[in-house]
Amino acid sequence: MENAPEYSFFRWKLHTPLRNIQTEVSMKRYGYPERRDRADILILRPDGNTILAVVECKAAHIPIDEKVIAQLLRYAKALNSEFAFATNGSDLRVFRFDQRSGFKDA
Repeated sequence: MENAPEYSFFRWKLHTPLRNIQTEVSMKRYGYPERRDRADILILRPDGNTILAVVECKAAHIPIDEKVIAQLLRYAKALNSEFAFATNGSDLRVFRFDQRSGFKDA
C-alpha cells in the first residue's frame, strides 16, 4: 500500500497521513445501496471520521468522460465529500462542493 501510485500525490505531495487514506472502500460501508460499488480512494479529514475527498482512478486508456464523472459525483454526494477527483493518469478533473450549486469544476 505504501508505494501505491494511485494515492502517492496525496501521500507525498500533500503530506496526507497514511491513516487518512483509505483505498478500495466498499460504498456499502457508508450506507450506499449498491453492494458492488466501491470508492478507489477516500481522503479523510484530520478528525479521521469525515470524508474530505473521493478519488476515482481509471486505467490510462479510459477517458474521463461524463459516465466517469457521473459515477464520481454520485459517490461524492453519497459520502458528503467536499472534493471529488477523477484521473486516468494523464487527465485530471477536480470538483468542489458549493452549498448553493452543488459540485462545480475546481
